[in-house]
Amino acid sequence: MAETILDALIAPLTGDDFIDSVWEKAPALLGLRRPDLIRDLASDELLYLLLSRAAGERPAALEILSARDEVAKYSPASASDAFEQFRRGASVRLTGVEYFVRSIGDLCIDLASFCGCAVSSNLYWSPPSSQALAAHLDPHGIFVIQLFGRKAWTVYGEPLDAPLEDGPVLLRYESPWEGQQRLVPQTALPEVAERKPVVIACTLEPGDVLYLPRGTYHRALTCDEHSAHLSVGIHQNSYADLIGIAVGGLSAERLALRGSLPLGFGRVSAAEREAHGRALAILRSLADEAEPNDLTRTFSSLITRSLHKRAVPLTPAVPFDIDAASVLCRRPGTPMSSTLHEGRARLAFGDSALDGALSLSAAFDFIAAHTRFAVHEVPCATPDGALAIVQRLQAAGLLLAPPPSGGGTGTADTERDLASGGV
Repeated sequence: MAETILDALIAPLTGDDFIDSVWEKAPALLGLRRPDLIRDLASDELLYLLLSRAAGERPAALEILSARDEVAKYSPASASDAFEQFRRGASVRLTGVEYFVRSIGDLCIDLASFCGCAVSSNLYWSPPSSQALAAHLDPHGIFVIQLFGRKAWTVYGEPLDAPLEDGPVLLRYESPWEGQQRLVPQTALPEVAERKPVVIACTLEPGDVLYLPRGTYHRALTCDEHSAHLSVGIHQNSYADLIGIAVGGLSAERLALRGSLPLGFGRVSAAEREAHGRALAILRSLADEAEPNDLTRTFSSLITRSLHKRAVPLTPAVPFDIDAASVLCRRPGTPMSSTLHEGRARLAFGDSALDGALSLSAAFDFIAAHTRFAVHEVPCATPDGALAIVQRLQAAGLLLAPPPSGGGTGTADTERDLASGGV
C-alpha cells in the first residue's frame, strides 16, 4: 500500500482518514509508524552532543525556559550554562532542530513538500516534575513526538479559530534564529485555557504522537523523570497570505497598485474615502481581469524554491531490476512537486525535473505525494508507462529500494555525525 510521509506520524490512522476526520478539526493521540525517524534523538548521550554542538554553532537557537518565571527565557552563554540551568529545574528549548539533525531535516522537508507550507521543529528537554511553558496556544499545527521519558499533557477544547502567524509570511521560510528573535511568539494564556473543558488528558511515552490543530490550548508537565519531546510545526498558509503575496507580485505589472495613497491619508477623512473607493475599484479589476495563475504563481514559486534550495543534490544511481511488483522509497529530504510547465506535465525534484505529456499528470501527482509505493500503484495508461517513469527516477537517484526493516541511521553513526558537525 502506498504511503505518504504523513502516514509515518499518524498510526493507526490512514492518511485519508486523518485528513478527513482530524486535520485542522480536532486534537488526536497517535503513534509513530516509523520509529527510525527519532532514533537520532532517542538517548541522553545524543541529546548532550546535539545541544553542545548547537551552543557552539548557533547560540541563539538555544533557550532556557521556565513556566514559573517567564523572565528566565534567554539564550545560554554555553552548553555548560544550559546544562547547569537544567540541573536547577529549568527546561532547554532548541529551535530549528532540522538544521542540526539530518533525519529531522529530511522529515521536515518531506512534510513541507507534502503539505505545501513551511515546517519547523523545536526540541524541549525538561527535568522531572517541571513545566517548560504555561498553558498556551500556537498559531500553527503541531505534531508532538515523545523522544524519551514521559510527559503528561492536558489539551483543552474550544480552540481559537484559525489564528494567524505573526510576522511577514516570507520569513517563515528562513531559519528561526535569523533576526535574533523567534518568528512566532507563543501566546501564553493560562487563565483563558484553564477555564476551558479538557478534551485530552494523557501521558506520552517514547514513540507516541499528539496532533494539535492550530489554536488549540495545551500544557505539558514532565513525570518523575526527565523528558524530551520534538514539536514539529506545520505553518499552514492562509488565503490572506496568498492574496497578499499575489497582490505584491502583480504590483510590478499594474500601475494602479503602485500608486500613492492620497495626501492626508490617516488625517483627512476625504482622503480616506478617496483611498477606499480606489482600493475597491482595484480589487474589482483584479477579480475580473486576473488570470487564475496570477493569484497563485508567485506564492507557489516561493514555496517550491524555498524547499528545493534545502534539498541535498541527487547523485545518479546504478539501475537495479524493477518490475510492476517492485516497492520503492523516495530518497529522504528530497522535495517533489507536480506542476504544469509550458503546457506539459512536470515532476520537479531537487534541482532536476522530468517533463511529459499532460496524460502523465496523474502519475506525477501520485509520485509527488507518496514516499513509498509499488510500481503497479502508479496511475498510468499502461504498466509499461509506469515502469518507464519509475526507472527514470531511480536512475536519477530519487527512488531507492526500501531500507531493511527498522532501518535508519544507527546510534554510532549519529554520534559520529554530531561530533563532527556532519549532520
